[in-house]
Amino acid sequence: MAERQEERVSRSALPGQSLVWWLDRLLLGADLFAKAFVGLALLAITLTLFVGALGRYALDFSFVGGEELARYLMVWMTFLGSYVLVREQRHIMIDIVLRMVPPPVQRWIAVLIGTVGLVTMVYITKYGYALAERMLTGFQMSPVLPIPRGLLHVSLPLGSALMALAFLHMALSHLLDPRNARPLFTEQPADQPAKQPRED
Repeated sequence: MAERQEERVSRSALPGQSLVWWLDRLLLGADLFAKAFVGLALLAITLTLFVGALGRYALDFSFVGGEELARYLMVWMTFLGSYVLVREQRHIMIDIVLRMVPPPVQRWIAVLIGTVGLVTMVYITKYGYALAERMLTGFQMSPVLPIPRGLLHVSLPLGSALMALAFLHMALSHLLDPRNARPLFTEQPADQPAKQPRED
């Protein structure tokens, strides 16, 4: 039922809105993958470091490669987590100017941010891919773990490419479908008056 409703919405939308809608559908799979990977990576890092510390100081054994695995996962978690933050527009930002300008100006600022982010991520993806390819074709292995060092560098072009798509969706949604675009910031609720202490 929901799929039919989404299909009707996509067909009845304007061409630009339909493009934004399909791009958002495409990125939903990447969202689920990135969030799941980040959560599992954080859990694996925590367990790896905990077991390593426990073995080193309490059980007199060493978890070989544990710290290196944690570093690899940390790098991957950083790039995929950055993609999730771009999608949800939760990166740290200075929004004092945005709060001072009217909504139409905010819309075009969002388009500018998305365009600049897109160009930057495409640039990083290009040179990140060249770096990852050079490391993979060089067959350099990790000092401790039996895995290629190039796997560490693959996170750079992959995360940057996903962020480029996220910035593209951000720019297009504010340009072509501003009514359904995610706002750059959320209004903070007004301060609630302090509650008076109860007198028993």
